[in-house]
Amino acid sequence: QIKLYSFFRSTCSWRVRIALNLKGIKYEYLPIHLVKEGGQQNSEEYKKINPRGHVPALFIDGQTLIESLPIIEYLEAVSYTHLTLPTIYSVQISVVAVSLKKKTHQSTSS
Repeated sequence: QIKLYSFFRSTCSWRVRIALNLKGIKYEYLPIHLVKEGGQQNSEEYKKINPRGHVPALFIDGQTLIESLPIIEYLEAVSYTHLTLPTIYSVQISVVAVSLKKKTHQSTSS
């Protein structure tokens, strides 16, 4: 059974939920509230799952993965349906290219 430890307001967790849903992968959602009880991510129980105490964490294929982009890369590697990374990376590359173009233009026009 795939388990996603997540907080509903975490943008990092959103990325993983979106990737899982785009790929049609069924999972159990386990909420980790980042404010209640001093932050449930700081509990000893959750630290056994993710020693860094961050969300998201994904239990899949007998292992626990942490950090959203490595989780998405893993899902991409093991699931061939509804590829997500080319879109994500092309947007990142476009943003970097625009940023570099603006910096180059600013430095040459000064």
